[in-house]
Amino acid sequence: MNEQAPKVIELKPENHQKNQALQGFFTRLKTIRNISLGVGLTGTGVMVGSAYKPIGPVGITIAATVTTLALSTAATAQLLLSLNEQLETALNQPARKPAPSSFVS
Repeated sequence: MNEQAPKVIELKPENHQKNQALQGFFTRLKTIRNISLGVGLTGTGVMVGSAYKPIGPVGITIAATVTTLALSTAATAQLLLSLNEQLETALNQPARKPAPSSFVS
């Protein structure tokens, strides 16, 4: 006999669109994280370089502000990505079987 896997019929096609939108959001979030890390690294380099070539107090203030904002943005994006990964892992776990004592006759 030739056994085939049962066909799954999705009753709510809008779920596919929601999944695509969420995937797009998390892809953009990864891009934002990576760009923010690059900006933060550049700002740090500017501040370190100011020890060799003075850029003045205004330049230091701008570099410190941009660096702080960029690294805060990167940390927030990473936190959201980590929470999403943990949620996906938890949702993909098989359901636990109820204990026999939980059934009431």
